[in-house]
Amino acid sequence: SIPRLIAKHPREEGKRVNTHFYKPSNPNDAAMLQMTFAGQDLSLAILLVSFFRYYAFEFDYKRYVVSLNSTSARGLVEREVKAELDGWRNYSAALTIEDPFETFYDVAHVLRGGYYHRIRREFAVAYSKVADAAAGRQGVWNKGDLRSLTGEQIVEWICEPIEKEREETTTATAP
Repeated sequence: SIPRLIAKHPREEGKRVNTHFYKPSNPNDAAMLQMTFAGQDLSLAILLVSFFRYYAFEFDYKRYVVSLNSTSARGLVEREVKAELDGWRNYSAALTIEDPFETFYDVAHVLRGGYYHRIRREFAVAYSKVADAAAGRQGVWNKGDLRSLTGEQIVEWICEPIEKEREETTTATAP
């Protein structure tokens, strides 16, 4: 289960929040943490590409909330439940993300519906870039030998705006 240190919210009447942060204080604590979660030896690259794939192609944004409280044992947090318990919008394609500490708060409430599609597209492009780099495929990227890219170069590449967006930005800002 997720560590919890529940406290009264300092400004929201009747709300309680998780204030737990864990930082190993010594090497023995860090070793104990590694033993507790033994077998979790996936590389950062595999975790990152899995994140991009899942949120680009698999996650049902219309039905579920992005939440750290989603686990294989508990299942996903449903939007309908958050709408009923915390007053979240339920019937839109917009992204909803539960704050991990103030679980009644949707940190994505400020995003307009159209941004949801852009975010999914960015996850899909990032997944395609990392998958092509791992497989050594050229794709449409014009980057040369993708297998020669370092991890840092791949992250920088993921963060580059795509060509169409560059053209739109240039056209929009031209006098």
